[in-house]
Amino acid sequence: MTQDAEQIIRTHQENGCDAFGVGRQLIAHHPAVWKSVDWNEEYPNVRFHPQVTVDIVGNGILN
Repeated sequence: MTQDAEQIIRTHQENGCDAFGVGRQLIAHHPAVWKSVDWNEEYPNVRFHPQVTVDIVGNGILN
């Protein structure tokens, strides 16, 4: 699942989609940085390191 997450993020970045709202967080918490960067140019270069962990808490209606 981690590899799937990495591929999804790469696809989003290639298409300019900030589905996780990283840009909005940058605007809200670091406005000076936001004003100094061209987000459309920088976003595809942002490095994400997703890590997916799964905890199985049940297996349905049959035990």
